[in-house]
Amino acid sequence: MAKLEQQHKDLGKLLMEEGLITQEQLATARAMQAGREKSIGRILGDMGLITEQAKMAFLNKKLKYEIVDIQNVKIPPNILNRVSLSYAEKHFCVPLLVENNRLVVAMEDPTNLVVIDEIKAQANMEVLPVIAPQADIEMAIQQYPRLSEAQAEAVLKGAMEPLWLRILHPLLFWMVILAPLAAFWVAMVTDDQFGNMVLRLGTFFDISLYLVLSWALWAIFVWEIDGLLFSPRQVPAR
Repeated sequence: MAKLEQQHKDLGKLLMEEGLITQEQLATARAMQAGREKSIGRILGDMGLITEQAKMAFLNKKLKYEIVDIQNVKIPPNILNRVSLSYAEKHFCVPLLVENNRLVVAMEDPTNLVVIDEIKAQANMEVLPVIAPQADIEMAIQQYPRLSEAQAEAVLKGAMEPLWLRILHPLLFWMVILAPLAAFWVAMVTDDQFGNMVLRLGTFFDISLYLVLSWALWAIFVWEIDGLLFSPRQVPAR
């Protein structure tokens, strides 16, 4: 129980209690951390107060977090997709594999419960944090497929939509697009009065031109409405 309570403490406080940094140094690091998207461990490293090797050794020996070698590890795309690229880059973490129904995630600060809880929510499964050097985590993150912002939004939106909607939407879209053409030809064949009226408008070429132009305007209108209603919306980065 004591070990679990220690793991749930802030890394900076743990390092101070271990005597690796002083209370004054921690307070200075906290002040420098304010307004920055950096962990306290990285801030302390930037200040030259603790090396990455010393931090990892402390996390391993004192808190029993496993150190993993991920330099040559090929991560499957279906594993990477469990944590967003923007989140992985922001928090120096990368999912590695699923083991015993838990997502194994390499992190530079595995004591950060907020990050672990957010990864758990993204992946919809329990998380097993392990530690790896920051440089190795950065290299592993490069395995993420690089999509444009619009593509990423489309992938995210598609993943959130139920399967029936992803099938039904394009079918309905093309039915609406083609409906005027179908209605026109059905009326031409079945309604003599309508057919005679159309034929008085001009030659076959004239009628075809009018029809194509009218249908093109309709198609543009439907396309724009569909885009307004169903285009991917901006998802704020976490």
